[in-house]
Amino acid sequence: GGNNGGNNGGNNGGNNGGGELSCDTMPSGNYTPADGDACDVVAQDCPDGADGCFFGEDGADCFPAGDVKCGDTCVNANDCRAGTICVDNPGRCLGICEVGGECPGDAQCAGLQGRDDVGVCTIPEPGEDCDVLQQDCPEGEACYVVNANQECTPPSPANAGSGEACEFANDCQPGLLCVGSEEDQVLMCLPACATDGSVMCDAGQCAELQGLGGIGVCVPN
Repeated sequence: GGNNGGNNGGNNGGNNGGGELSCDTMPSGNYTPADGDACDVVAQDCPDGADGCFFGEDGADCFPAGDVKCGDTCVNANDCRAGTICVDNPGRCLGICEVGGECPGDAQCAGLQGRDDVGVCTIPEPGEDCDVLQQDCPEGEACYVVNANQECTPPSPANAGSGEACEFANDCQPGLLCVGSEEDQVLMCLPACATDGSVMCDAGQCAELQGLGGIGVCVPN
């Protein structure tokens, strides 16, 4: 399958918020490849020992694996050794984790752009925190959930309202979070709420978001 993994398949870009990252692949044992994936990036089930399962333009596929060590720079997805992926800009090889699964220490598994099932372990950056419920960012910025961290960033021109489709966290209006269900792979903006009842939903139920300490989104009944 091809000579390179289609320069990291558009799965890079803003994945880490600058935190320290993990080189360990952290399988939970219950990962299932997405439709359109030709191989399993966690199990690394490609037939030949020199092949690795990497993300290309059209999902995961088997490519000849490179020998770039974890943490070192990469250009194409398969510059990395099998079991690591090329993320960020400039790229570097990092270990794969499953969203909602384990990461070492304080790290959390941050999903890749366009994927909500696998990602890389990232440690939340201190000092960038804000509160999506309070919207306490400087003027011109809003507080969004970015890779399991709450961060201040300027809203995008999309200005999507509640229930409208979004692609990136900051496509939503302030106070709304860009979330999706694994079943339908569609992302939409939903209002933020607190699971302890301190910030209630005008409509629907407050569904907790993993790893965010009691912050959820209002899901329609």
